[in-house]
Amino acid sequence: MSTEAHKPSHPDSVRKNNQALLGRNKKDESAVNRLPAEILSSIMLIGIEYDQKIWRWESRDVRSQQIASHVCRHWRNVAINTPMLWTFIHIISTAPDEHTSLYLTRAGSVTLLDIAIDLIVSFDTYERPRLEGVTESFESLQPEVDSHEHLEEFERILHTLDTQGAKTSRWRSLLVRTGDIDSRKLSGLIACIGESPAHSLQQLRFDYHPKNHSRGSLGVARSNYLVPENPCAFLASLSSSLRCLELVFPYQYPFGSNWAFTKLKELTILSRFLGPVELSTLLSSNPQLESLCIGDGDQPSGPFTSLRQWRHSSPQQTEAPSLRSLSIHIHNDIDARWVLNMLGTFKATGLRRFALAYGNNLAIRRLLTDSRGDPLYPSIQSLDVSAFMCDIRQCIELISSFPQITHLVMREQQLLLMNEALWVLPPLEFLGVIDVTVQAKALESFLSIQTDAGSPPIKEVEVRGCRLKLRTGSPRFRGSTASAALAAYDYYYRDEDKIIGDFQSLERRSASSSKLR
Repeated sequence: MSTEAHKPSHPDSVRKNNQALLGRNKKDESAVNRLPAEILSSIMLIGIEYDQKIWRWESRDVRSQQIASHVCRHWRNVAINTPMLWTFIHIISTAPDEHTSLYLTRAGSVTLLDIAIDLIVSFDTYERPRLEGVTESFESLQPEVDSHEHLEEFERILHTLDTQGAKTSRWRSLLVRTGDIDSRKLSGLIACIGESPAHSLQQLRFDYHPKNHSRGSLGVARSNYLVPENPCAFLASLSSSLRCLELVFPYQYPFGSNWAFTKLKELTILSRFLGPVELSTLLSSNPQLESLCIGDGDQPSGPFTSLRQWRHSSPQQTEAPSLRSLSIHIHNDIDARWVLNMLGTFKATGLRRFALAYGNNLAIRRLLTDSRGDPLYPSIQSLDVSAFMCDIRQCIELISSFPQITHLVMREQQLLLMNEALWVLPPLEFLGVIDVTVQAKALESFLSIQTDAGSPPIKEVEVRGCRLKLRTGSPRFRGSTASAALAAYDYYYRDEDKIIGDFQSLERRSASSSKLR
């Protein structure tokens, strides 16, 4: 090799390169500064939309609003004069901070707001004063913040928002995440909101996340407590405005004539107190419904009191012409019978995405075929079995029921099972494995075995922290140890190899979409 290649660059050459680089940077900055305010503000709003997604499912540390106003003077002027940029009000402290007040001022007095409140983080980060003379081990035995404190803090947050101009009448969406909290106090959270009109509210999400939630399970613990009348009346008042309703609660709630929703596009209810008749009514009143998630908790507590409500109910099948996504969360055989009753209430011939979360023995085909053995959902293209705790027989039975799927989401254990039954897999365009990294031997083995078997390569693979996309040209090998299967992919997205946020959220996100976004 020539020694010329190892000679250091001349200082004059380095200086010229740096000057050229600075010149290009200034030119690029000048080009950005020449962007019309309408285009630049639209770019900024994309960041805010992304923040709302990752705030819910991943990190609470979202900064697009602050960054947009600190890039340069031009960006700051555009950001401050774009009210929509400041409508995402996210609260994770025990009270709204100075940023909340600043955002509300910049949002103006009439723009609709998106409110997100995380009571879990509020109290997980709450520091109690250390008692003098008390040992740390004794302090650890002190009771944690109780549910009454959660309710009081929530009331203070609502009061502060109200005094700062964020009245409930301006809310476009509300997300409240709660942890271990007494059922009666949890229903009190709804009653607090219902004290003032919220006629502009289009999205309402109450997500319950118990601290003792076990890894790999879904849903909520059951309770026989019923929602009192006031919260139900508040929900009924939203019947004509809500587009998205998500209720994940540790207790039952009655559904009756006051649940006259007519504009829903997304519906998530984890409660078996919702029976076939009520579901049929909701579907017939909302023919535009696109996404449905139903199910029950993951901690059975004996015979369920509401069985009598739906056991003898047999409504006629309701057409769900717009339904594209269906997620089912069930735990035991009683739940399975409930699901069979629920699925028998509607027809969704245009269904595209199906997710099943289940952890017991079940005759899968009873869920997926009619009395003649024909598939209930012939148009399904995306299947999520990542929360389906199954053996190889059940896995084969489930996947073989959807020979037309092109998107499949699973876990590492199921991926290993599929190595023994590749014949059951249809040609896939997308594979998601939610609990492995790209370095996992299971992934490399699966892709290699699939290639050796002559199956067409999967176009896109998504794992924790990485997304792979099949290269159109010839494979480029990344080192001598990389397999030919992995070498055929480009790594076009990379993040830390860890899950940010709680595992339950990740699972429910996966079960509600065709990809792990």
